[in-house]
Amino acid sequence: MLNFMCHKNFSIQFHPTHMQIVTGENGSGKSTIANAICLCLGAQARTTGRSSNVQSFIRKGETEYL
Repeated sequence: MLNFMCHKNFSIQFHPTHMQIVTGENGSGKSTIANAICLCLGAQARTTGRSSNVQSFIRKGETEYL
């Protein structure tokens, strides 16, 4: 993820045959990872419970995300 919500540059590699668990402190971006996965799989922004438009997921001070 680049410039997605609180993450400037983040990557994670999931193993295809094991269950994945994301842990971390409050505010560390766990829900951001889940939202990014949902949007990549075709969910609309409003179904994430965060926003009604995709532009609101762009990191503050940036113009686009990936």
